[in-house]
Amino acid sequence: MTFKEANAALRRGKRVQRRGWTDKGQYIELARIESYVNLNGDVIALNQGKAAITTIAFVSASATYLGWLASQDDMASHDWVQL
Repeated sequence: MTFKEANAALRRGKRVQRRGWTDKGQYIELARIESYVNLNGDVIALNQGKAAITTIAFVSASATYLGWLASQDDMASHDWVQL
């Protein structure tokens, strides 16, 4: 798939990854964030009751990282696959 097609799959709730990623357990998916816990342990509500923030979550074999950004190589590649 192209990046455009992968992005459309994300919006349909699918997980996608690139064939070229070295860790085969890696993928990205959309995540909706309504709150977070800061370093003091306080729960911070986002948007004060309004719609949740949607971001791309990068999931590796060992952890999840929010706020993934596509590189120019990611956007130009045609090796995206839907999981």
